[in-house]
Amino acid sequence: MTATAASSSTPNFALRCRSLSDLSIVDSPPEEDFDNLTRLVQEVVNVPVALVSIVQEDQDRQYFKSQQGLPEPWATLRQTPLSHSFCQHVTRCDEMLVIHNALEHELVSENLAVRDLGVVAYLGLPIYSPEKVCVGALCAIDVHPRRWSATEIQVMSSIADCVSEAILLRAAIRTAAELQAEQQAFTYALSHDLKAPVVSLKSLLEEMETECRENGGDPECELL
Repeated sequence: MTATAASSSTPNFALRCRSLSDLSIVDSPPEEDFDNLTRLVQEVVNVPVALVSIVQEDQDRQYFKSQQGLPEPWATLRQTPLSHSFCQHVTRCDEMLVIHNALEHELVSENLAVRDLGVVAYLGLPIYSPEKVCVGALCAIDVHPRRWSATEIQVMSSIADCVSEAILLRAAIRTAAELQAEQQAFTYALSHDLKAPVVSLKSLLEEMETECRENGGDPECELL
């Protein structure tokens, strides 16, 4: 895998931007569905750091929808510039990235995540939007060189699928809520539109009845 410059020419760049805009997942509060999965990575794969990273190339940053074990200030900020991102390579190439020792890996040896976040071993799997566009990565990080086993890779792949399912479910719930709000607004508007003619007719009849009484009981008024 080779490094790719962050630009609008990278594969699916426009689709990723549109998907992230539709999802409204960036800068959203932490959610237990995602935090449970990063905790699972931390425990099962036995790593100090686990992340769900959403890559925003147009904003030159990655946003952590979930994180376990990041040092400060990154844990509080929940984001880094792409100068500190391995996950950008997963997202651009839409494939797994396995790094046993970042210090010796041509793609990331000069990445600032090595110096500032202590990233040495990295295992990242793509995660997807409902449109099957890669929008980020689920990753496991170690601060020491590490040979990732086939079992660990398989476990991470399964959990990454769960992250994509959580993104899909989140989008479905959001869409359902929006549709419900639209339906309620339509029902209210329809109810108001139906009531308006009835109210107007009732007011007209009351005015006519008043006029009849004032005119001494016109025979035609008896029809009212």
